[in-house]
Amino acid sequence: MKKILLLFILLTGSLYAQPPIGQPNNLAICDQNSDGFEAFDLTVTIPEILNGLNPSLYTITFYTSLADAQNEMAPIANPMAYINSSNPHTIFVRVLENANPTNFAITSFDLIVNPLPSIVQPSNLVIYQSPFIGTATFDLSSQTTFLINGNSSAFVSYYVTETDAVSGSSMIVSATAFSNTTNPQTIYTRVENTDTGCFSITSFDLIVAEDGIIFFPDANFKQQLLNANPSNFIALNYLGNQITIDINNDNEIQFSEALLVSSLSVNSNNNISQIVGIEYFQNLSNLSCSNTSITSLNLSSLVNLKTLQCNNSLLTSINVSGMTNLENLYVNGNQLVSLDLHDLENLKVVLCSDNSISNINLNGLINLYQLTCTNNVITSLNLDSLFDLTVLYCNNNQISSLSFDGLSNLSSIHADNNLLSFVEIIDCPQIYNAGFSNNILSTINLSGTTDIEFLSINNNNFSDINFVTSLSSLRSLNCSNNLVGNLDFVGSILDLQFLNCSNTLISTLDLSGNQNFISLQCTNNPNLISVFLKFGREYELTIQNGYPMNNNPNLQYVCVDEYRISTFANYFALNNMNNVVVNSYCSFNPGGDYNTITGTIQYDFNNNGCDTSDPNANYFGLEVNIDGMTTNSSVYSNGLGIYNLFTSNTGVYGLVPNLENASYFTVTPFSAEVPVMTIDNSTTIQNFCISANGVHPDLEVVIAPVVPARPGFEAVYKIVYKNKGNQVMSQNYGLNFFYNHNLMNLVSTSVVPSAQATGGLQWDYANLMPFESRSILVTFLINAPTDTTNPVNIDDVLTFTSVILPQTGDVAVTDNTFVFNQSVVGSYDPNDITCLQGEVVSPSEIGEFLHYMIRFENTGNASAENIVVKTEINASQFNVNSLQMIAASHNATIRRNGSKIEFIFQNIQLDSGGHGNILLKIKSKGDLQEGDFVAKYANIYFDYNFPIETNEAETLFVTLSTNNPEWSTSVSVYPNSVKDVVTITSSDKTIKSIELYDANGRLLQTQLVNNLTTALNMLERASGIYFIKIATDSGSMIEKLIKN
Repeated sequence: MKKILLLFILLTGSLYAQPPIGQPNNLAICDQNSDGFEAFDLTVTIPEILNGLNPSLYTITFYTSLADAQNEMAPIANPMAYINSSNPHTIFVRVLENANPTNFAITSFDLIVNPLPSIVQPSNLVIYQSPFIGTATFDLSSQTTFLINGNSSAFVSYYVTETDAVSGSSMIVSATAFSNTTNPQTIYTRVENTDTGCFSITSFDLIVAEDGIIFFPDANFKQQLLNANPSNFIALNYLGNQITIDINNDNEIQFSEALLVSSLSVNSNNNISQIVGIEYFQNLSNLSCSNTSITSLNLSSLVNLKTLQCNNSLLTSINVSGMTNLENLYVNGNQLVSLDLHDLENLKVVLCSDNSISNINLNGLINLYQLTCTNNVITSLNLDSLFDLTVLYCNNNQISSLSFDGLSNLSSIHADNNLLSFVEIIDCPQIYNAGFSNNILSTINLSGTTDIEFLSINNNNFSDINFVTSLSSLRSLNCSNNLVGNLDFVGSILDLQFLNCSNTLISTLDLSGNQNFISLQCTNNPNLISVFLKFGREYELTIQNGYPMNNNPNLQYVCVDEYRISTFANYFALNNMNNVVVNSYCSFNPGGDYNTITGTIQYDFNNNGCDTSDPNANYFGLEVNIDGMTTNSSVYSNGLGIYNLFTSNTGVYGLVPNLENASYFTVTPFSAEVPVMTIDNSTTIQNFCISANGVHPDLEVVIAPVVPARPGFEAVYKIVYKNKGNQVMSQNYGLNFFYNHNLMNLVSTSVVPSAQATGGLQWDYANLMPFESRSILVTFLINAPTDTTNPVNIDDVLTFTSVILPQTGDVAVTDNTFVFNQSVVGSYDPNDITCLQGEVVSPSEIGEFLHYMIRFENTGNASAENIVVKTEINASQFNVNSLQMIAASHNATIRRNGSKIEFIFQNIQLDSGGHGNILLKIKSKGDLQEGDFVAKYANIYFDYNFPIETNEAETLFVTLSTNNPEWSTSVSVYPNSVKDVVTITSSDKTIKSIELYDANGRLLQTQLVNNLTTALNMLERASGIYFIKIATDSGSMIEKLIKN
């Protein structure tokens, strides 16, 4: 900085001219300690500043800031020995006229510390003579290229004394033909930067040696070689045998003797400072020189060397160029500043940690397997074409970006403690361990890389880590100390065992789907509101050791398994977190700040655009994505046709309609994109309008039990019919219902029939809109067991049939008829789930819809404000996206997140003893096989009480007894269902053997009989469906057996 600041001072009406000072030049000093700081004598600038003024008439002071100079505050106390605090460093000068203290001028100059030229220590120059004279002519200039180290501003000169080199006097003029005057003789070199005048001094030796005998300037190295013998491991031959190098015992090493050495170890000798002479060991394949005082290695002539170990020495430079057979390089713990390994195509392992390396050249290392370069100052790594690279350790450097593209063998990356702002891992399928902690990353590209098991990205700048969702094998994730606001995806990573998410901005954490989870660190999260740790299994770790969650000031809800509630509650009490509600269910609207996307879904029945006169589409599904990435979740319109999506993260939310018969309809918009740029508790309205695409009449009808059949009691059935086509439907006598009037008496119907006959009812329906479903309740009094004509007993089967018309023209006529078979029970659980197709279904129905009725009853003594029915869909058994809600007893909100479906009856206010139900359908997976079964169950939550778990409704796909012979009627299996012992009896056929199979067709037990009767003990068997193969002297038959 060179500038004069003129200050005009108006005082008592007189204008004084500022002192006419001069502009000083900057002060520059060479950096003798290579630290950027030096002591300056600022007073040397005074003559330039005064510019001829009388120094006795002025006072000159120096300052570190302009403000101080202007205000005459904090002058530099030691201007003759001032040490700069930055480089460059600006000094401000105040020149004050002694006669007029208010009259002053200010100028400035810079302090500059110039670096010394960086030089590489040259090798000694050796000339071998025969006969030996002791003097020779040397070309000193051959060292010039090596000395300037690529610096175009460097000038090299040579001297016979160090004093001359420092002063720059008596330079050797004939550097290309210099004759030594002593042997050896030290030559000093001065490498000067012609731009700055700064110079560095180094030296090398001129040596004249006898031909045939290797000259070793380091006597300690030579002595180590002379010490080699068969009793130590200093030298080995090509067979691996320990050998003596000085074979002729002349205390010299001949060229021929050096050629016999294959492996050489001079480790742990601090007296060795150089190994010049090693270049004559041309057959050397293994060299170890660790823990020495060696500062420089030039091994380029050792073309046969395969392994070099020189750890924990004083190396500042190493030359391995042209060593194409080198396979292993170990130079940890030295002082290297660069490492050039280009085109060493056989190099497999490089360990160069704990140096000062800023640049490493890896070009052409096509066989490199492992690179470890931790604790250096490397700023970049070019890993292109290192296709064999398997392990990379580059921790504790200054690398700003890393790209791994197509490195198909790479398995482990450790790049913690760098300056990384960019990382991409593309098509590296073998990586299982990756560490990028303590960087400045905000995203990582993991395209084509899915098998990472251990990932550490803590202490970065991540606000979104949804890229982790592609890591299906992830077992350990550390994402602590980031700006992450959403970890909703972790529940889908089924193998996750360890998670550290402390010091983040997450508001919720759901790990309930991680069945292998072991350890959680989740402290110091100011926005954390809810945590889900309901695993459905026992786990050993206590909350104090395994699940620390202290210092989360806004934590409100924690969901855990029922048996863990007291443990967690006690933990929060001990940590003074008494506001945390611990329960087994708490998945209502998110706490804290969130936005809402809402809208109405309507059907445009008159094709003039949706308006208030058009009907709503109830329980209509919308799949949700964010920024084009699927969330594997859905929201549904409720019983009023209104949907709500709560968003706690910014992004562009996509809503895509999910229709059972997509080809029937046109939806506007086809998919909606709703940007959420700020979480500000605002509401965005996005409506959907559905219209007909062609003409597709399509009706369906279902019969579901509301109150099951019991002998002598009333039973209630719900007939649900729905228009799943795109035409408004009406039909006189269109809904038909048939029952066995001999076994029951009609009590009432919720809708008066249009016609009634013995065992049959008919109803008209009119203007049944697309997506609309209607229900009719029918109540019967079931005959008692004491009925003299048609008694009804427990386990009897009642059959009901419903048919909806018209069938002519209906696109899918198969679901216009529904047959429901119901077993009569003695007592029942009011909270249950039933597959309406039954426990056994023909294999021809695989891939088709199964209908389920979920019933719930408030058995408490007070009204239930909120009820949630949650069911998990087994994706290996069901097509999750095929779920369709048909009807519900009360207005419900439906959400799907992965395989979890929630039916939320918020503010239902169900009285004590009140009932409710849900009717839905879902397709089984099309790849199931005969003998497979599907199962569904539900958990029912009443407010904050423990959930009620329903039975598991199992349905087996099998053809039963279709080939049983006529004589099979003489064989009985009872009781069926069975708790302990089942008896098999034949009236006239000898039973040869029985075989017990499970529902998957696996043989469990064989029993030889040779009698008319036998018994099978089922007491220890699990509940479920089994099959008994009964072999008689007339053939075989199969019977289904139900074990309670």
